[in-house]
Amino acid sequence: MGNIKNDKIISEGWRVGSQTPIDDRLVFSTTSDLIDLGVDDVEAYRNYEGMRVWVISTRSEYEWKESALGALPSSFIYPSGVHANGVVYSGRSFNWVESGGSGSGGSGGSGGGLQVDLVNISAGIPKIISITGAAGITDVQVYYNSEKITSGINIIIGSSQITLESNITLAAVTVKTTF
Repeated sequence: MGNIKNDKIISEGWRVGSQTPIDDRLVFSTTSDLIDLGVDDVEAYRNYEGMRVWVISTRSEYEWKESALGALPSSFIYPSGVHANGVVYSGRSFNWVESGGSGSGGSGGSGGGLQVDLVNISAGIPKIISITGAAGITDVQVYYNSEKITSGINIIIGSSQITLESNITLAAVTVKTTF
């Protein structure tokens, strides 16, 4: 791949006069903002493979990568003929995959991730989720209505499965794993 050329000419250093990012594509207030691809999915064409962004409300990092699962309800599939900076996007399926990066000491994973929605956990009954193809799960997070559950749940991580236990019934939670 050749050098990426930018049309912007910078004659002096950057001096940002406020607490805002230089590149507005890299920081989102909420996950809802992140997954809003706009009319006709126009925002997807601003993303590039490997692009990492930060979501302020959840203190989570996401990567735009080839994946059927992620923050988007269904992945974005590029139409034929799309390529940029030597990368062919045609027909490839992309999604925002949580990278595991966190402002509160989360661990990063490099292999992949899986999101399971609408998981019901009955009080006192272990819920086991098997993950085929996971080569060592490194992180598990549980969310209810986009809010991370940080207490009242016990998460046991195995090599290719996770067990969730709670003393109260949790309905329709989202389980996100990194492996």
